[in-house]
Amino acid sequence: MSSDDFLLQTQALTDADFEQAMAVGDEAWAQAGTDTAADPALQARALSLLAAAAVSRGEFADAVTHGNMAIGLSLALGRADLLGSALHPGATALIRLGEHEQAIQMFEARQCLAPATEPASLVERVVSGVTEAEAWLGYSRSLRCADDATGLESALAQARELAQRACEAACEGGVPRLRVLAFEILTDVLLEADDADGARAWRERVRGGGGVDRQPGSWLCVVFQLNALKIDMRVSADPAGDLARVTALEAGSHACFQSGRRRRQLMQCLWRAFERCGDFRHALSWRKRWVEAQAQAEAISAREQLKLTQRALQTLRGEARHFITD
Repeated sequence: MSSDDFLLQTQALTDADFEQAMAVGDEAWAQAGTDTAADPALQARALSLLAAAAVSRGEFADAVTHGNMAIGLSLALGRADLLGSALHPGATALIRLGEHEQAIQMFEARQCLAPATEPASLVERVVSGVTEAEAWLGYSRSLRCADDATGLESALAQARELAQRACEAACEGGVPRLRVLAFEILTDVLLEADDADGARAWRERVRGGGGVDRQPGSWLCVVFQLNALKIDMRVSADPAGDLARVTALEAGSHACFQSGRRRRQLMQCLWRAFERCGDFRHALSWRKRWVEAQAQAEAISAREQLKLTQRALQTLRGEARHFITD
């Protein structure tokens, strides 16, 4: 498997719980861990897969642990391609934990390792750009909550630059999955910046590249449709049409809408669409579900944060005992 194919597989794992792919990761790690002559590069790849699988299960503490180990091996081997695959799940886990600044700092490792004569591949540029843009977007939202207007403007501008650069590269590269992946984060960034017109222009460019809506019900199609709907609901004068589109997405029951952030985004679109149509009973029902889902996500994040803290304390205790005994 090429480095680009492996990175795409790792990215796909963070989007959904693919049992077969997770099993491949477990098997690869078992082989690497038991074979004394195992290739360290195999260990790094296996750890990256395990980190991505842990993200898909909401086990963010495990994802950070596996991701850090994969990053350490990649740095020790001097392998920029392995580092790109390790950064994505590790940084994604930190983003889900709300540790946006830590996630941003992780990407400095890629620039430090790779020489100027070794440019990243298209897949790595897009996936890394998307993940880093998501980290900056999360950071900007935390600054908004803290009423830090100056920092907010700077962070949002950085998120926009990264997302647009990733989307530009994806559109030129001609890989539909990468285009939709980049378009998704760019949509969130532009709507956060209240630039619905800019988001609509990018939507048409992504759609114009072809391949994103040719297979109804596919991951490409439903993710593109959800983000196109998020844009239209900002500017549309057709509430009934928007409601029909969002209820169709809900009825489709795609795996990517069963849990996680896309499930919450779909719920948010549902209650807002019902509200715009004057159906306040259904709007209230979906808003309640959305609030419950948000609370559940925050509870998972708190649980995983506690795990990370406990592991850090355990490590410190071990180092202290080693220092004392020596």
